[in-house]
Amino acid sequence: MGLTDVLKLHFEERLSATYYPIIPETPKDGGEFFHYDIINESDRAYATMLENIKTDRTVMTIKTDDKIEFKTTGYIATQDGLFWQIDGIIKAVKHENTKEALRFLKETVQTAYIMRLIEVDNPWELK
Repeated sequence: MGLTDVLKLHFEERLSATYYPIIPETPKDGGEFFHYDIINESDRAYATMLENIKTDRTVMTIKTDDKIEFKTTGYIATQDGLFWQIDGIIKAVKHENTKEALRFLKETVQTAYIMRLIEVDNPWELK
C-alpha cells in the first residue's frame, strides 16, 4: 500500500442509505441505516453475474461491508432520494482462509455484500 492508497482511503467518502426488508407503508416505517460504495459495473468481473437479467429501468451496483441481513426483493432508499429494489446479492468473503474466526462469529469481518439494484418508484420520497 503506497501513499496514494492511504490518501485515497483518508479522503474517500462513503454514501449512506436505508434498507427496508419490505416496502414501507408509511414514511415512519423504520429501516436499517448503512454505508455503501457505488461500483462501476464495467470495471468488475463479477458484474457479469449480476447482469444476467436485462431491464429497461435504471440499474446500479453497490458494495457494503455493513452487517445487515440483506435479502433479494428488499428495498433501499439512497441519500439522493432514489428508491431501489435489490435484484441480486453476492456475498464476497475477502479472506476465505479465516475459518478460525467463524468459530466465534457468523461471518468474517472482511465480508462484503455486492448488490445489484433496480430503480423503482419512491412513494414516500424516503431518503
